[in-house]
Amino acid sequence: MPGFAGGQPATPFVGVQAFYVAAKGKNKALAQEFVANYLTTPDLAVALYQAEPRPPALTAALDQIKGTDPDLAKFQEAGKSGAVLPAIPEMAAIWDPFGKAEAAIIGGADVTTTVNAAAKTISSQIK
Repeated sequence: MPGFAGGQPATPFVGVQAFYVAAKGKNKALAQEFVANYLTTPDLAVALYQAEPRPPALTAALDQIKGTDPDLAKFQEAGKSGAVLPAIPEMAAIWDPFGKAEAAIIGGADVTTTVNAAAKTISSQIK
């Protein structure tokens, strides 16, 4: 995606899936064992990819599947300069106005007016 005129290059958000051990969990030792010694196996990472095709973070699993999916390299390239998508509730206020603005611009709406209106809507919803 090209950047805005006179601005920085456009960069995507990169979504990630993660597991963690909850600080107040009742079975922390079991959870730690599961996260550290089961979730880190290439077999599981490949199985997760096959169930929901998202590029695995585990390089051993990525090496196993990278020749089987022609789109995988495209996703990796697109995400190289991306920023990790913030995992905050305020992001919910962004998607609706952003998506509507994007659709309006694709449909021929004035870019400046549409982007400014979306920014105003988003700013008013994030406190």
